[in-house]
Amino acid sequence: MARWWELSIPVAGTLAGGGLGAWLQGRNSHRIFKAQAEREDAHRAEEARRAAYGQFRFKAVEAMHAAQDHAESPDGGERARLAKKAQGLVAECFEIHAALVFLSPPEVVRAAAKVGAGLEANPFDMEEVKAAIRAFSAAAREDLGLPELEHEDETDLDQHSDASG
Repeated sequence: MARWWELSIPVAGTLAGGGLGAWLQGRNSHRIFKAQAEREDAHRAEEARRAAYGQFRFKAVEAMHAAQDHAESPDGGERARLAKKAQGLVAECFEIHAALVFLSPPEVVRAAAKVGAGLEANPFDMEEVKAAIRAFSAAAREDLGLPELEHEDETDLDQHSDASG
């Protein structure tokens, strides 16, 4: 007849092995879960930056054209309406810029600030604003890890919509 310790040693070994295996599997699962969560957070942050960069550039181009319309318009009610439109679009740019401060590296924030300064400048210098928007686009592309373009599609910078919008 077997003694109690002859039976308890294999049982204890089995329990210890099972416990150790479960602990190692739990550690590995936690490591995988943590790595996946970090990748998802980085992806969400990149998507948020990408969206903010696109919104900022779009609003900056709209504000630039509105400021140009205002600068070229004759005095009167239409000029006041265009001034209000341009001011509203510039304000939207600064709201997006505030979000960029938290989402983006300093280079992109500084480039966006230069766009805002150009939009608020008096007298308005269209070429200065275009150059600032190009610099912002380049900084944003670099932050997102996108390659530089030999010739960026700038039709939105050059096409001017009707002032009645």
